[in-house]
Amino acid sequence: MVVSTPIRDRAGNIVRVVNASKDITELHELEEQIRNLKEIIEGYRMQFVQLQESQSDTDRALIYRSKKMEDIMALLGRVAVVDSTILITGESGVGKEILANHVHRLSPRADYPLIKINCAAIPESLLESELFGYEKGAFTGAQKNGKAGLFELADKGTLFLDEIGDMPLSVQAKLLRVLQEREITRIGGYNPIPVDVRIIAATNKDLQTMVAKGTFRSDLYYRLNVIPVYIPPLRERREDIVPLVNKFLSHFAQKIHRNNVSLSKKAMSLLEQYDWPGNVRELRNLIERLVVTVEDDIIDADDLPAHISKGVPRPADSPDRNEPIVVREVLPLKQAQQIMETQLLQLAARDTSTLGEIAQKLMVNQSTITRKFQKYGLQFGK
Repeated sequence: MVVSTPIRDRAGNIVRVVNASKDITELHELEEQIRNLKEIIEGYRMQFVQLQESQSDTDRALIYRSKKMEDIMALLGRVAVVDSTILITGESGVGKEILANHVHRLSPRADYPLIKINCAAIPESLLESELFGYEKGAFTGAQKNGKAGLFELADKGTLFLDEIGDMPLSVQAKLLRVLQEREITRIGGYNPIPVDVRIIAATNKDLQTMVAKGTFRSDLYYRLNVIPVYIPPLRERREDIVPLVNKFLSHFAQKIHRNNVSLSKKAMSLLEQYDWPGNVRELRNLIERLVVTVEDDIIDADDLPAHISKGVPRPADSPDRNEPIVVREVLPLKQAQQIMETQLLQLAARDTSTLGEIAQKLMVNQSTITRKFQKYGLQFGK
């Protein structure tokens, strides 16, 4: 590139021309690299969308027979076509993420990304940068060119905020602003960036109780709770157990090339009677284990885990059917207390990252939890 500057005398006549030459080969190369990068990014985006569309049948298929799930699916079918925020609640393992996938596939945003983030799995110090991104030099260790946040990546698509109840209060305030203003500001940046994103949030916690305790912002709760969807646990919709078992059997048998695997009537009956504290996730994992480990084509009751195969069936009109704790034999009170407390601690420690969260779940002081772990010889995080 040549820039010419005329030099004139006092009479205004051009007496010479100064030419400044600059090699712009490198500039053209950089422009070409930018174009290539944009094409690569678009290619990855399309691959991402295609990958979502090609998920396995067990992740995409919605298997149910109960009236409760029929009503839920009818509701999701109606709200999927609009942009209203959805808050999905229910116990761990009931299939909240699968329903979020279903809503996205039915929505007008289906051709754009469905971005997911587990708010409980990312440290508080990183969660904000993951959601909103950051500019170059925003903090020590930041990428030199900055980074786009998940809101930007989900533009025109859907952002699934799993375990929203574990989001720190400091991040809750910034999320609320994004939901209200429909724009984000990267960490270390000043210019707002408009985003067009549909929000689906999910949690296994009681957000109303958390609001009352001050651990979850009330204004954010009401902003998220536009379309509330509660997914009942598997023990409250036992009609779904048999079709789910058959679907998982077929899927995992095909996966390892076993064509004639089935369950005996007794085994199926025991699975129907079990309460499934881990819900559909626990059922899916059990069926996979049985298909892989049992050599016979017919999986019998003896092949089931002891806590299922030796369980005592309860009549339908039993008054303790929906009780969280069931005692089936007389034993010393101290022993019963130890068993109960040990199981409660182990159950509360699932998907929990700190002793403080366990204490919050069990509504006691953290010092009490520490003392109980030491008393019963339990190791947290192992």
